[in-house]
Amino acid sequence: FKMLSMGIPMGAVQQAMSRDGKDPSILDGDHDKPYMPIPTPTVTKRPPIREDPEFAKYFKMLSMGLPMGAVKQAMTRDGMDPSVMDMDHDKPLATPDEKETGTASATAAKKKSPKVLRKKLFWTSIDKSKLDKD
Repeated sequence: FKMLSMGIPMGAVQQAMSRDGKDPSILDGDHDKPYMPIPTPTVTKRPPIREDPEFAKYFKMLSMGLPMGAVKQAMTRDGMDPSVMDMDHDKPLATPDEKETGTASATAAKKKSPKVLRKKLFWTSIDKSKLDKD
């Protein structure tokens, strides 16, 4: 707005804003009101599950002839959700937005293992002189 007040033409100001990575449509609105940008939804398109690099290891296991149970066990071991293998492999896995709204049937969230409490053991060592020499 300072450039406009100095008398620089509107086209030059818009060009400078574009060069600086700013939205030149700001200049079209009322200059006395705060600028409220229109949110644009960011859509990240994931590849089909079969081609997803995150699951490539497991599909290679299937192509080598391992049974589905072994592949699901490996996914559980690696902290992945094995129910992904029951889904349609030609469709992409749900994006985080779909997971929040509940449109996806399976999630690939990592599971936390339960914390196991172990009892601490203490003992004193036996003198070597008291041991039988066999």
